[in-house]
Amino acid sequence: MKLKHVELVMVSIENITQGEPVVATGLVPAAMGFKQGSYFPNGNTTLAQKYFNKDLLELELSLDNLPPLTLIYIAGDRNDAIAQAVQQQWEMVLGVKINLKAIERKVYFDKISKIDFELAAGSWIADYKDPMNFLEVFKYKTGGANNTGWENPRYTALLDLASSAVNPQERSLFLQDSEAVLMEEMPIIPVFLLHDALYAELTSQRCCIDKSGQY
Repeated sequence: MKLKHVELVMVSIENITQGEPVVATGLVPAAMGFKQGSYFPNGNTTLAQKYFNKDLLELELSLDNLPPLTLIYIAGDRNDAIAQAVQQQWEMVLGVKINLKAIERKVYFDKISKIDFELAAGSWIADYKDPMNFLEVFKYKTGGANNTGWENPRYTALLDLASSAVNPQERSLFLQDSEAVLMEEMPIIPVFLLHDALYAELTSQRCCIDKSGQY
């Protein structure tokens, strides 16, 4: 079952992450010097309801015959809080019933590798400071980290163009276009950006942390 546009519902993430939470309205963090601005309006519940009802019509469904969806996630206090926030807000705004299922890490990864789920909460941390490190995950549905079963020929072609581009500005445009395809198709729903609270002694020297959190 594919229901798009439910990402327009803002998930309250205060007290879930340390420090000020950063709501994600795209996949690639703006801290990477990528696209500034949103692919969709965060927290616009009226628009979320409009799109959601449109999606139901296209699928010839209604809330009355829409079965409850199950959200799986790795058991843990923070993940519990995130899952409960999603459950509460989707039901409050859209009337969608969400069953929560906290499972052990090994079972979780076994299920998502087989795409044996309806909804799954997950995360991704970049290995290096480049938008490609986020976007290439979804280039092929057979990719080891792509657990969505989604693939799009235009998305793949745009990433290929970005890989072969020599001009940095041209490369950035290809990557932005590819992210736009991903956000339109919405095989994933970005919720918030992970970040850590780091502390350093006043006497520390030569400690440099960039906006992506690398040091």
